[in-house]
Formats: sequence, structure tokens, C-alpha cells
Amino acid sequence: MEQTLREICEDFLYYRDVIRAERIFGSYRQLYPVCSYIYLIKHQEPNEEMIALCKSILRENTSFISYFRGNGEEVFITMLATDDDPGRRMKLALAAYDFLKDYFASSSFLPFLALTMARLVRPDAFADFSLRAKQIYDMMHDSHLWLTGQEDVAFSGLLALDSTRSNDELLEEMEYCFDRCSKGMTFHHNAVQSVSHALTLCAGDRRTKCDNLKLFLEALELSGIQIPKGYEQVSLAILPNLGIPLDTLVADFCAVDDFLAVKDGYGFFGFSKRTRYMHDAMILSAYYLSESVELTTAVIISVLLEIQSEQAAAAAAAA
Repeated sequence: MEQTLREICEDFLYYRDVIRAERIFGSYRQLYPVCSYIYLIKHQEPNEEMIALCKSILRENTSFISYFRGNGEEVFITMLATDDDPGRRMKLALAAYDFLKDYFASSSFLPFLALTMARLVRPDAFADFSLRAKQIYDMMHDSHLWLTGQEDVAFSGLLALDSTRSNDELLEEMEYCFDRCSKGMTFHHNAVQSVSHALTLCAGDRRTKCDNLKLFLEALELSGIQIPKGYEQVSLAILPNLGIPLDTLVADFCAVDDFLAVKDGYGFFGFSKRTRYMHDAMILSAYYLSESVELTTAVIISVLLEIQSEQAAAAAAAA
């Protein structure tokens, strides 16, 4: 393994363990690696004082029942803690959230989009941006009524950032990617839709992007890595479309996976293989790029969905 990649792997585990040991965040263990990943792509280390400050900022500006304090609170605090001006980011996010609520039902995914808007959208464009995000979401919903859920709000927001394509052009590409991935790969249907959104976000020719994903999954399988077809692997759709040669990408992925497989927190009593593969993608994102908004979105959404699934299962068992 290349030395820089090894150092990023070690930092990923170190940041995860620092966050966990300090008990800075809540009880959902899935959140520790995601927060570690955010620090990695921001080239920052967890700072307990800054995290405590940002937790205060978030809680002083939101009520107890706010979704900013829901399942994703720890991630939202980390997004603030890695910002140059967390107070301003929070105020802008709240303003963005007010516009979004005119079009979308509240959920754990809406604060994430609001925080993303606060960094990437001008405040005077919040209204127009929110409207376009809603229009794109409605088009998704009309095309796939039973597959479109709250998590797709975040994807519709990222797609709304694209000023080079019209809504119809974005929908056309999403549908092309959906059909091609449905026929060429065996993702679960919910995952296929999210994969089509992720691929549409990536730059490049639509057919090439789909082929890159298929070739990547096939190459991993030949290397002994059988990727599950659920939602948590949507982040893997983005990796082969970062411009990295396939042989290099597969070799790096296998190297990272071998590294993590024998480390504390993985295995029978730790994270499963399918979750570890997502961690592999996080580490490689930090290695290849300074930051990928698309990959970060896929990672955060997948973790929030996993937590929701656990909550639903626990509620069903208690009923």
C-alpha cells in the first residue's frame, strides 16, 4: 500500500476512535466513521472544544423537536465544526431550511440539504434553488412513485446545483442510468434509483458512467470482493467516475479493505463487510480528492437510512 494511503487509513481509524472515546456524539456507532470521514476530507482533526462550541450553536438555534437534533445531529455538528465560520453557517442553514420547508416535509435529510445550501448557494438564491429542487423531486416522484422517498430530497438539491442542464435533461439522464443499471446490474430497486441519481451527478458521458460502474463491480468481484446491492453501496457508483484508472482503483480498494478487515471495529462483533466497503469508499475519496459533495451526500444518506431501518426494526419488535 502506498504510504500516503496508509496514513489516511490510519487517520480514519484514529479520528473514529477519538470521537468514540470522547463520547462526543450519540449512541449510533455508524456516525463515528462518517464524522471521521468529514474531518479527513476537510484536512482537519477532531477538536473537542470546537465540537462542543458547535453543539451549543446548533442547540441554541433549534428547538428540542427540531430535525437538526434528530438522527443526523452528530453529522450536522461535524459539518459546522469543520467550517471557517460555524455561527454564520448555522444562520444561513436555518434561513435555507425555512425556504425548503415551503416545499418539503421535515425529515433528517432536510437539515443536511440546508447546511449544504448554506455553503454552496448564495442567500439571495435560496428561494429559486428550493423551488427548483422541488421541481426535480416531483419529476423523480412522478417517474418512480413507490421508490422516491425523503432521502431523495438531498439528491434533488444537489441536482438543482447543476446550472448546465435543464430539469428535463437531468431527468432524462437519471432515467437512462436507471434503465441501464436495472438491466446490467442487480441492485435492489430502491438502490437503483439512488445509483441513477449519483451517476447523474457525476461529470461525463452517461453511458460511460454506467459502464465504469459495471466494470468496477466486475473487477472487484474477480478480486474476491462481492459487493452487496443495497443502498449503502451507492457511494461506489461515484468512485469509478472520478477519473482514476480502473486497475489503480481496484488495487487501492482491495488494499484498503485488507487493511480495515483486521482492525478493531470490524468483523463478527464490529461493522459488517457491506459497511466496511462503504468505509473503503470514504477513505479512497479522501485519498483521491479533497472533497466530493456527491460522495459525501451518498455516505450520509446511507447512514441515516441505516439508522432509520434499525429504529423501525426495534419499534416493530417492541409492538
